[in-house]
Amino acid sequence: MELFVDLCGVAITASGAALVLRKNADLMATLLSVALCVAAGAFALHLLSPVLTFLEQLQALSGLSETMVAPLLKTVAVGFLTKITASVCRDASQTAAADAVELGGSILALYLALPLLNAVLALLRELLTL
Repeated sequence: MELFVDLCGVAITASGAALVLRKNADLMATLLSVALCVAAGAFALHLLSPVLTFLEQLQALSGLSETMVAPLLKTVAVGFLTKITASVCRDASQTAAADAVELGGSILALYLALPLLNAVLALLRELLTL
């Protein structure tokens, strides 16, 4: 929790610095935003390890195969990357690029979820034939 509060403080400070830099050095302000995203990503990866351990235990106890859990994790990762990338693009005043990244991320998330959707469809077919 303390690390997150520290991250929020750094984010507010960096955002203020980016506002000041934006007037004279727009490129530096964008690079500062990217650096902040990298720092936040490193923070998130640090906290992700216990979550992945828990999901592995849950998978082992539930008997779910890797083919059911992997698409879920990949879809979540795509969502995170899409959000961060679109925010950086918007921060660089590239709204069209941000929208394109969001559209691509949405389509990729649907594509990655296809194995889960196929499993649901197979289950529905099985239930309907009973």
